[in-house]
Amino acid sequence: MSSHAHGTVKQEAPHFIVVGAGPVGLQAALLLAKAGYRVTVYDKVDDSHVTDGTSKLNSWEDSYPIEAQVTNILLAEAVKQSDCIQILWQHALTAIDFRLKVLKFDNLRTNKQVVVDASASRVLAADGVRSVARREMERAFGPAAGTKNRGGNDDDDDQALRSEFGFVKDKFFLSKVTPWAVRFRVLFSSHDVKNTSEFKLDPSVHYIFSGIYTAIINSGDESGTNRWSIAFFGRRTFGGALVAVNTLRAGEWLCLLGDAAHSAIPPTGEGINGGLEDCKVLHECLKAANGGVPGGSVPNDLFERFDRARLSDVLALHEIASYLNDNFYSNGAEKAARVMAKIFASIRRKLGVGPPLYEELTFGQMSNPPVPYSQVVSVFRNNLLGLCLFRLLVRPFSGVASICRPSALSSDSRTRHRRPVSSCTITRTFLPSAHSPLIIMLWRRPNTSGVQTENGSSMPRRQD
Repeated sequence: MSSHAHGTVKQEAPHFIVVGAGPVGLQAALLLAKAGYRVTVYDKVDDSHVTDGTSKLNSWEDSYPIEAQVTNILLAEAVKQSDCIQILWQHALTAIDFRLKVLKFDNLRTNKQVVVDASASRVLAADGVRSVARREMERAFGPAAGTKNRGGNDDDDDQALRSEFGFVKDKFFLSKVTPWAVRFRVLFSSHDVKNTSEFKLDPSVHYIFSGIYTAIINSGDESGTNRWSIAFFGRRTFGGALVAVNTLRAGEWLCLLGDAAHSAIPPTGEGINGGLEDCKVLHECLKAANGGVPGGSVPNDLFERFDRARLSDVLALHEIASYLNDNFYSNGAEKAARVMAKIFASIRRKLGVGPPLYEELTFGQMSNPPVPYSQVVSVFRNNLLGLCLFRLLVRPFSGVASICRPSALSSDSRTRHRRPVSSCTITRTFLPSAHSPLIIMLWRRPNTSGVQTENGSSMPRRQD
């Protein structure tokens, strides 16, 4: 296949186009190539993050996207070994014409537009939280696009287009994007420190209780065991958003994968994991439809099978992630009730009473083999039953406290200045080095005044 700086590129079937060369996009491309299909991958960045990223892994400036960066390097090396995959770097998706089944890219190297005729291809959009493909689906099939439909004055062409992509009658494509309530910093350390940019974890300062990392910070000490904290709070922060959609596909032509369809929040432990599971499920659907035979024509119901197998799981994950994200917005009474409910549930499990905690199904021994989130969420809801009782117990005391609270502290807690909260999660990652480092993440509230919707408008935050 050839790449052109401008004009139209005609793709031959059977063929897949993948938008996004992150871990999810590359993994999808590899699995499709393994099944015997040709794949073209488009990404807006250049290839430096997968060709010379190894030298940056331990640097302060580039350490935040470490898991995705390492995974990308490994997957990119595998992609180079495949004759079925072509990657076109510096191609930024700008628009989608669903009627003509055309993808429009900006070639950032030549500053010219590339128009790709994808009418004979299937498209997988793995272009992240700020997905252009998702935006274009909402523009074409969202409620705003269907305003005329409700009045009964829509022309036959529009009705036929909506029907072709599975949006019939009052069915619209809906998406919800909610920014994380917190931002994260990352610092790398290990018990066997050899790199001067790392910090040894002193047990008297750093310790883990029930999987939760805690650090003692003495702001008056700028040396010794607190040197790590000075470096840590000088690190850049990164944020993200929760993403949920009501369908993963636009007919049998385009399908959303990874963060483009269902971004979560780090405390769920579902960073790139959920996206890689998308690839696994899609590959399984492909094999099942073809009777396990690689190659051949693409099944006519491939994306429908994938949507049916995956949507309930990702919506269940979003429910759990939303609860965790909302916890950072909660007022004092709600936080106290949630802590008390968690303590009660932990004691109950220690005594062997009642159902397991949802954390046991997602992080504990019960998570192997993995339990679908569509099943985990029912356990999660049961775990929250006790929360209602603790809310009733806490709120009367909260009312008394609000009356006694000094007026200087009576402003909305989300607008008051607060120091970064010194608690975090720890996850292990893999590096091409002898030791197994720890990724230490601490969170703090972002300086935003509202929740961004898909179209960029701002909604007021939920009141306490």
